[in-house]
Amino acid sequence: SIRKSSDLIEVLKTSLKEDTNQLKSLVATADGLQCTGDMDADVRHFSNTMFNMMRGGVFDDNYRIEKTDFVQYLGRANKKLVHAVKKDLERLPETFDLPYLQQMLMQRPDKDLVRLSMEYLPLKFSRRHGDPSRPWNKFSIRTKDEIDGSKILYYEGNWRDIFQNWEALAFSYPEFTEGMVFKFLNASTFDGYNPYRVTKDGFDWETIEHDDPWSYIGYWGDHQIIYLLKLLEF
Repeated sequence: SIRKSSDLIEVLKTSLKEDTNQLKSLVATADGLQCTGDMDADVRHFSNTMFNMMRGGVFDDNYRIEKTDFVQYLGRANKKLVHAVKKDLERLPETFDLPYLQQMLMQRPDKDLVRLSMEYLPLKFSRRHGDPSRPWNKFSIRTKDEIDGSKILYYEGNWRDIFQNWEALAFSYPEFTEGMVFKFLNASTFDGYNPYRVTKDGFDWETIEHDDPWSYIGYWGDHQIIYLLKLLEF
């Protein structure tokens, strides 16, 4: 137990150091660490990368995928499908990499399984849109379960923000670009509209107010097709 103020100070220092190192490790995975002759530019690059990650997420463990999270994701997306392929999913190893998943899907006739599996992205450290420098914006970054403290892989963001930021993330994780394209196309309607917000568990659509023409803004997809083009250029 902590009995002295000096003990508390040491605990805080240790905690701050651990958290700082964890943040540096996260930013490093998105190529956010650089060392040049311009320290101000290095700091700016670090902050830009960090805020970009926060609005789009960063991949949990390179190209490795955890079976538990993957199956839970499929279950939330399509319960009937998961029940139909339950035995196949049970045979998956506890962890596997993206090429393993892609190879498995090439042998599957289930179009829904292919569609949902390909858009699965094991991202974390993501929050909903809201500039942290603006005090009226409220958001949270879900990293741990509030009950048992287990790791949470989750992302959410406004359509424009998340695909704009994934464009930069794709440079660090090019093999996941196809999954980003799947997510984009699976969320777009046939006539070219897109939802307002993208989340790991699905999509949020704005409620149309017929007396407010601006309420339709979340559905306009034509001026956002550039994000799809940039991903396809990879």
